[in-house]
Amino acid sequence: MRKFAFYVKSIMLLITLGFMLSAFSLNTALPGEKAVATMYNQWKGKWYQNFVFEQKAIFYNNGKVVRTDVWQEVLSSPGNLHIRFNGFETNNGVIYVNDSVYTFQSGVLKTKKRETNFLALLGFDIYFNEPQITAMKLSEMGYDLRKIYNIRFRNSDVMVVGTDNPADTSSSQFWIDTKNQWVIRAIKNNAGAVRDVHFNDYRQIDNHWVATEMVFKNPVDTVFVERYFNMKFPEHIPAEVFDPVKFKDARW
Repeated sequence: MRKFAFYVKSIMLLITLGFMLSAFSLNTALPGEKAVATMYNQWKGKWYQNFVFEQKAIFYNNGKVVRTDVWQEVLSSPGNLHIRFNGFETNNGVIYVNDSVYTFQSGVLKTKKRETNFLALLGFDIYFNEPQITAMKLSEMGYDLRKIYNIRFRNSDVMVVGTDNPADTSSSQFWIDTKNQWVIRAIKNNAGAVRDVHFNDYRQIDNHWVATEMVFKNPVDTVFVERYFNMKFPEHIPAEVFDPVKFKDARW
């Protein structure tokens, strides 16, 4: 009986310590880490894991449209994205998998490098990775999770993570709609090259929320726009679709 009571007390102590450690971790988390955890907790089990779509890829130069392509894409969170440029028959495209990106031309692998797609991470994977994993990836990409500030933007309350200076539009940062807990803007500074991407026109498609337009800007002009159509949300996507060895044969 005493041994049983000892076991019960030990289990209760471990449970108590677990709660204390969780509370300590939350209380000591950086502001940006807390923001990531809030997004994850609001949409955990509710966001769509698989997304198949086409997009109009609209290229600009000096404010004018110079080319429009149609791309085919398939995404499976976390961490998998396959893009085909202008149809499967061209055999041109990229695969993001295992924090690496593979680039193909005419079906031939041209480059491979370590890279996490920051837009897929902030728009999709953030709801599937454990928050500490997302925070680690963001820190590695140069987002300063110590810094935040709050503003009104597009008639919404927004938290900006990555800077505490409203005049700073060049540091890596992401903007969260605090009501809906999704990203509406992401800036990535890569050794001085700044990509400023706006997640526009969130719509509910088959009961799933999608930012149906992505606008890419440099400090002066819009340089690229993505507009999504033919959107589907399959239950399953074969792993082979994201296998670089099987790039030429992949279809969806």
